[in-house]
Amino acid sequence: MKASVSYKEVLEGMQINVSRIQELTEKRMKDALNKIGIAVKSAVAMTVPVSDKESYWYKGNKRENVHIVDDIEYKIKKAKRTKELYVTISGGKKTWAKWHVANDGHVAQNGKFIQGNYFADKAVVKAENEIDDIVDSFLQEVVRD
Repeated sequence: MKASVSYKEVLEGMQINVSRIQELTEKRMKDALNKIGIAVKSAVAMTVPVSDKESYWYKGNKRENVHIVDDIEYKIKKAKRTKELYVTISGGKKTWAKWHVANDGHVAQNGKFIQGNYFADKAVVKAENEIDDIVDSFLQEVVRD
């Protein structure tokens, strides 16, 4: 009696499972990135400084001051070269220019450097555990299905 094993069938089955996992990953990636964006956005809202100024003067006109905490947005984007999806968190249309000034610091009109408070970096660290949980559940769903 002779025993034989067909590796071809085994390899074909593995290839089918890998391609299925890849398809499921692509389908559910946006959901996971969306959850990560929400998690980091809420962490930024908790760490960003809020100015006490409700208005300011610009070219002789009084304007309402929009705070960064009121204008945070996240977007899911696709990398140009690799086509991989990623999420960005930034200030919206009214606060994007304030974002780097408050986060990284800036030089004031008197020439003195005003230190930033790195709220974006702090927010990512604050949301790290939640991001890990989102990624873990994402991977479990993909492998389970």
